[in-house]
Amino acid sequence: MNNNEDRAVRKVIIDPGHGGTDAGATGNNLLEKDYNLLISKYMYDRFKQLGIPVAITRDSDTTLSPTDRVNTILNKFESEGIKAEECSYWGDEYVGIEDGLFGSDSFMKTEKTKNGDFYDVSSLEGSRPENVEVLGGGVSTFVNFLIEQGKR
Repeated sequence: MNNNEDRAVRKVIIDPGHGGTDAGATGNNLLEKDYNLLISKYMYDRFKQLGIPVAITRDSDTTLSPTDRVNTILNKFESEGIKAEECSYWGDEYVGIEDGLFGSDSFMKTEKTKNGDFYDVSSLEGSRPENVEVLGGGVSTFVNFLIEQGKR
């Protein structure tokens, strides 16, 4: 996280995965999209309680295409005067599936965001899109980053 050592968190955007017509994983009458939204709303409320500037891409069961997700996130940043290239993009699914095809978090790399900092918290072996730094450690790596930023 060398590029972020001198940055303070200006805003956290929570993007609950799936939603609407995209149920995500299903089983035992459970839908991943429902739990993503439930957990994301909890995180949103908790960050607000802690005074961390936060926004959420969806707060109901709606469908967002990958392009819609990126645009919604960038619009929330840009409304605060934050440019796409000033952002850090975190995920755990950048790993290559096959040659030239990467996991779902790779949709965050667009022409507009390409100059931002990209971090993968998964520990999976494999190729990543250009300029994605593999940190490992899972979600706790991201949470610890936020905690450290909050101490500044």
